[in-house]
Amino acid sequence: MIGRCKSVFAPGGRGQWAIAPAPDAHTIAADQATLYRTLLAAPTELICRYRADTTIDYVNPAFCEYFGLREADILHRSYQSLIYEADRAAVAQQIAQMTGQNPPVMMEYRVVARGQIRWTRWLNRCWCDAQGAIVGYQSVGVDVTHLQPQEPSLRDREHRDRLLIDTIPQLVWVAEADGLSRVDMNQRWLEFTGQTAEAAMGRGWLSVVHPDDRANVLSQWAVALTNGDRFAAAYRLRRADGTYVWHWVNAEPTRDEQGTITRWYGTCTDMSDRQISDRPPVEWERQQADPTHPPPKAKLATGIALTQALGASEARWRRVVDEAPFPILIHAEDGRILQMSQVVTEITGYATEEIPTLDAWTTRVYGDRKFPVLANLQRLYDLDQRVDEGELEVQTRWGDKRIWLFSSAPLGQLSDGTRLVISMAADVTQQKQVEATLAARLRQQAVVTQLSQVALSGREMQTLFDQATRLMVESLSVDYAKVLELQPDGRSLLLRAGAGWQPGIVGTTAVKNDVGSQAGYTLQSQQPIVVQDLNTETRFQGPSLLTEHHVVSGMSTPIPGPNGKLFGVLGAHTTQPRLFTQDDINFLQSVANLLAAAIERKRTEGELNELNQTLEDRVRDRTQALAEVNEELKAFSYSVAHDLRAPLRAIQGFAHVLEADYGTRLDHLGKEYIKRMGVAAEYLDVLIQDLLTYSQLGRAEITLRRVDVTALWQTVLSDLAPAIQACSAHITITGDRPQVYAQQSILRQVFNNLLSNALKFVAPGVTPQIHIEAAVRPPDPVSPRDRHVRIWIIDNGIGIAPRHQQRIFSPFERLHGVESYPGTGIGLSIVKRAIERMGGEVGVESVEHQGSRFWVELPQASDD
Repeated sequence: MIGRCKSVFAPGGRGQWAIAPAPDAHTIAADQATLYRTLLAAPTELICRYRADTTIDYVNPAFCEYFGLREADILHRSYQSLIYEADRAAVAQQIAQMTGQNPPVMMEYRVVARGQIRWTRWLNRCWCDAQGAIVGYQSVGVDVTHLQPQEPSLRDREHRDRLLIDTIPQLVWVAEADGLSRVDMNQRWLEFTGQTAEAAMGRGWLSVVHPDDRANVLSQWAVALTNGDRFAAAYRLRRADGTYVWHWVNAEPTRDEQGTITRWYGTCTDMSDRQISDRPPVEWERQQADPTHPPPKAKLATGIALTQALGASEARWRRVVDEAPFPILIHAEDGRILQMSQVVTEITGYATEEIPTLDAWTTRVYGDRKFPVLANLQRLYDLDQRVDEGELEVQTRWGDKRIWLFSSAPLGQLSDGTRLVISMAADVTQQKQVEATLAARLRQQAVVTQLSQVALSGREMQTLFDQATRLMVESLSVDYAKVLELQPDGRSLLLRAGAGWQPGIVGTTAVKNDVGSQAGYTLQSQQPIVVQDLNTETRFQGPSLLTEHHVVSGMSTPIPGPNGKLFGVLGAHTTQPRLFTQDDINFLQSVANLLAAAIERKRTEGELNELNQTLEDRVRDRTQALAEVNEELKAFSYSVAHDLRAPLRAIQGFAHVLEADYGTRLDHLGKEYIKRMGVAAEYLDVLIQDLLTYSQLGRAEITLRRVDVTALWQTVLSDLAPAIQACSAHITITGDRPQVYAQQSILRQVFNNLLSNALKFVAPGVTPQIHIEAAVRPPDPVSPRDRHVRIWIIDNGIGIAPRHQQRIFSPFERLHGVESYPGTGIGLSIVKRAIERMGGEVGVESVEHQGSRFWVELPQASDD
């Protein structure tokens, strides 16, 4: 996007010509180049990544700074909200046309950034899933607002405004079509009134009009706007010192092609030489009588102002051309160059006397392209309006190439009828260089993005290496690119991947790892190395790999490897002299870092795969060992059940026989010993049985089925009927009649143990009062479909102190002696293990001497 300049030329008198100054095209080009230099100096471009549904999932800090938004305000919203509304449909249409096979798409459109409409340029790429469907996009963009061309009408208007304001030494102003909204005031106005440019804008200028005159000013403007004629009036303006001074004010309208007024150009003539009073000068009275004719003095002032604005001597206009800050050539159809600006000499090195004709000019600056250019110049003399010729490459005296953006316009005729043309140019060389550099950076950023996607896709490293070298050759415009891998012996580097090299050497050729080669020197220095001319290089010698391929220039950088070691070297080379820039070096380093990250990731994946494999082996070995241990425990359980209980039954039997056969011969103490022997044997038998039950619960296979809790309680009450009757216990069952998932035999044992404890652990002389209640728990907010049933066993027993409430569920934990409350201390352990094996929980709420509330919780059985 290149700005254009427009100049206006007017025929002069006999044998003379006059030229009105054109806008500063050289300055425009310099501004544009400054813009690009600023972009290049910035830390990074605007980078945005978004999904196929237009939702943004990543932006870089420069993106947030440009739009004046926080990252949190941008992420997870559509990028469409950032695009100027009039451009959204076109952007969406372009993006919709992208496919996985399409090349990157460059777009230019407007965005709304920090409340302003800005022009931006974006390089868009998409990436796809395994089926080829687009899953996301990445855009890299820059601001190009200053590169947008102005509308011709706007440029012409601004040219006229500035010409008027800069030329007339009066109070000059420019107003919008309504005549009252001022858009520009010259320096004389600001100095006279003391207003700032901002204060005078819009209708702010009315504040310096005398309060008594304002109504009349507004009325006169209404008449002028109605008639569409010029405005003429006298009113007082406040000077910077506070004094009001009479001024004669004239304004002329300008119109568009349809005759509609577009702007007003006005002057204010100081009439302070007359006596200042509350009455307007005599000229005002004359104006009232004949408003179509201004007073003589005012008419004279206006004439002088117009003469100053539109007329000047030939010497002055020649000086304007000579000192113009951009190239100008005035030439005739007979081939003469009549005048050129000094800038032409400064840029090309050719003085005026060296290029008196177009033939000499085209010979020196165009060379072989002379004749096509001459033909184009000849056609310019038939023009009746300005024409943009586009860009031409100009060669200087010193052999440099410059790019000029030309435009030409007819300049009338000499007295002999010879037609004249003025040709102007903007030197856009630096801008073009910056544009090329910026485009290269955008391409390089796209390469890094593409390689990142390949690295993340999990492809083999060789694929990534091959693609990296190929893309480097394309983006850097080099002849060769390479990935050298350091070999295990550390003495050589293998050409692992490359692009541009002779067939058959990639994968087979090695380079020595010593300071005598560029690759070895790069590894030793551990930093990027740049070579301008390998033939004159003194730090190292070129290995045969480079010399045989006629390499002249190149750059290389280490590729980091795992565990702080180096993987190898990444390099790029040319067969022609090349001065690599810092941007080129940064790009090479970025690719090397990306390859290093991919190498590290691949190594980590390999280690994880190896760990997973060994983990499977260890799990298999331990599972087998665990199975063997379980078999041993099972065998031990059978041994305990048989080998330990059999002697106990023998002891019990012999004690019974001894008491029956010899009881009459034993005294009281002997009978007591026999009784204790039987009780101990019975206790040991129960203990062994409980231990077997506890052990079997840990390894038994659990099968969960629907169990009716209420029906099961009835069975348990029937089992414990003798114990219930013996203590006259009172038992009630209330609440829901739920069904749970459990193994009925195990749950029956759990209920049996809990109810037995409630009957047993009561204070002496207290009748057990036991309440059993079941209720469905409220659903879990996280998993509302998972419901549980809690069953309470509430007693009036001795209670449990809070500090002991966790201990009682551990094996052999007893809070009271056997002589007070019989039992083995394993019953609640059996309850806990059984409930947990069935996927439930168990707990207690109790206060010492105030009873206990034991509960178990199990999954509720669904209705289906």
